[in-house]
This record gives sequence, structure tokens and C-alpha cells, in this order.
Amino acid sequence: MTTPADTPANDGDEFAMELNASTTETVELVAGTRAMQGMTTLAATAMDFSGARPPVDQVDVIFRYLSRSGGPKVLTADEAHAYIAMGKGIALNFEDDADNAKRGAQQGIADATFANDLADELGAPNDVWVWYSCDTAATFNDVLPYYQAIRDVGRRPAAFYGGLHVGLELQAAGIVAGVWCANAASWSGYRSWHAMAPEARQKAHVLQHVDHPLAGIEPKAYDYNEVFIPFPTWGGAVPAPAPSIPEAPLTTVATNKTKDGRVGTARPIPALGAIALENGASLHGDLPAGSGRVWINPDQVVRDLQAPLVDIAATVGPDGKPDGRGIVALYDLGASHGGVAPYVVPWS
Repeated sequence: MTTPADTPANDGDEFAMELNASTTETVELVAGTRAMQGMTTLAATAMDFSGARPPVDQVDVIFRYLSRSGGPKVLTADEAHAYIAMGKGIALNFEDDADNAKRGAQQGIADATFANDLADELGAPNDVWVWYSCDTAATFNDVLPYYQAIRDVGRRPAAFYGGLHVGLELQAAGIVAGVWCANAASWSGYRSWHAMAPEARQKAHVLQHVDHPLAGIEPKAYDYNEVFIPFPTWGGAVPAPAPSIPEAPLTTVATNKTKDGRVGTARPIPALGAIALENGASLHGDLPAGSGRVWINPDQVVRDLQAPLVDIAATVGPDGKPDGRGIVALYDLGASHGGVAPYVVPWS
């Protein structure tokens, strides 16, 4: 079984990794310098909650509810003014029944009217977005009449919470102003949150997390969110993001062997999480694929998370130069699993 570079490998295993101290140090350096490749710059942090009242000092934006349900779920004027006095931005989220968004235009008119009336009572500015929840799996056609009706009511800009791709279709059609990607990956057609996150970070305004990284707060009390594209809030503004780091080209690693006058190479294929082996190159544990071979990470953690392949690099010796032993593959396991993990794979 393939193991990360900081875990001892089983020498008897078919997929054992060759490790030494100098390689591990180099891998850590590579991971540190390339971990953010392809990632959109974070503009702000946020949290959403309903009945609980967790401390909010660790985030910039607070998503709070507009709802017919009443009780502690619903934002009050006193609560809003307290957050604003702390310099926080408030985002308004309308949510009633999970499948309201599937109930058509009349439901959309009723919900938009109610949400805007309540926002007026609270004193929320007219330019603040209202995020309308589709709190269930749905298709574009399922929810189109609902969100069209909300848009037509006007009063405040409407935005979408729910599955990523439905939200992006609504945004592309000019029906909603922005997309807040829900943490339920299946609503977005993904098997796991970690597989969904890279696309959401590139395309959505906000990504809701499955983990709860804020220190000292009971996980059940809140959901953590990342904000990537600024949007109007009530009170403190979402800061504009810093310029993104340009994506560097991915690395192709050459072997120190030739076959029929050709140099074997390993080339990452991020979309598949695999490494293509061409011109006679071969890695330990690879598989035949067409005229070449392919290496797929056998680590069950990588497979369960559908962790994206960030890049590869050549292994190096004590002198810091490529030593011809193999490659280092970097997989992003997500914050809850330690971030970017290096896997060392020897040539065979």
C-alpha cells in the first residue's frame, strides 16, 4: 500500500515506497512551495449557524437566517447591530422547508416577499444580497421557476445556496447574483467534499465546509465557510481578494534511462489523479494503458477523498540534485487530513 512520505513504508508490500531522510526533507520543501497551485485566493472567512450563538471573533462574515420558523434561528435587529458593532459583515440567508425551491414561481414570489419584508424590518440595506436556499438535491429545471420569480420580485439582489452546478447555471443565466456551494457534495454530483472543493473554490462565491476548524467552538454549533469572491454584506465589507498566484505549469519528470533513443517521462494528469508514463517509463506498481503505462495512487485515503493530484517532482539525493530513483507525487488531502501529502514512487 502506498504511504505518505512521513509514514514508514512496508518493504514487503507491492506498492512500498523507498524513503530516506534527505528525500523526506526535499518532499516537505516541494509541498510547502506548491501546495497552493491552482487555488483561488481566500477573500474572507465566514460561519453560519441557527439556534446556537457561537463566538464570532474568528471570522469576517456571519450568515444568519430569514425564516418563517421564528425562534432563535431567525436574525434579530439587536443581534445584527451587535455583530456590526464588532466590525462583522452579515449575510442574509432565507431558508424554510428544504424543498421550497422546487415548488415553483408562486412559492418564489411568496418567499422573496417575506424575506425582503423581514430584511426591511431589521433595517438591512437594499443592496445586501439575500441568499435563497435550495436545501436538497435538485436540477436546474426543478428550481428555475422559483429563482426566476425571486429575481422578478426584485427589491434586493438574490443569490443561491445549494448544489454547485445548479447554482452556476442560474448565475450564468443571469437569474442569481452569486453561488454559495453547500457542503453536501452529492448535491453537486461529487462523491466527497474534498473532491468537490477544488471546483467550488475556483467558481463559487462561498464554499461551506464539512470540517469545523475554529478553535474552542463546539462543532455542532456552526458551519465554517470560505469566501472567495466579495459580495455586499450588511455592516463590515468582505475585503477584495489579493491577486491570485498564477498557476505554474505542472512538472514532467524524466527518467535517467532511454529506450529506442527516447527518454522516459512521467507526466501528471490532475483531472484523473494519475501519472501518465510515456516513452518506456515505468513506476513501481503501475498499470498498462494504451501504448504506455499509468500510475494510480493505491492509498485508500486518497481514493476515498478523491484527493486531487497537485504536481509531481523528481526525487533528489543529499546534494539536492535529482538522483534518478523516482518521483514525488503531491496529493491535496484537505485541511482535515493534513493538507498536501507527498508520496514517493520509485522507477521500476
